[in-house]
Amino acid sequence: MRFEIADGKVAGDGSQEQTENFAADLQGLRHFGRRIGSALDLGEPWHGGFREDDFTHLWAYTTERTGDADPAQGAMIEQRAPYYELIETLTQAGE
Repeated sequence: MRFEIADGKVAGDGSQEQTENFAADLQGLRHFGRRIGSALDLGEPWHGGFREDDFTHLWAYTTERTGDADPAQGAMIEQRAPYYELIETLTQAGE
């Protein structure tokens, strides 16, 4: 499943529930990334991801960060997979 994040909204090619779940995970990862970035003086996060036994989630901002409404891309697949597979999914989908 692919997701587009723009103007603070998430849209995806999956169900409404999947899109809402992705958006909730995105918010949690951004919050966690900000806490780490602040504590280590690294700045705002520009990507995040995690893997569970039955799915893998990855997102990344596509432009320089200026706020939460910045455009981003995301993907989620229903298996535990290396992140490069998600990157391939995101980059090849537009071909």
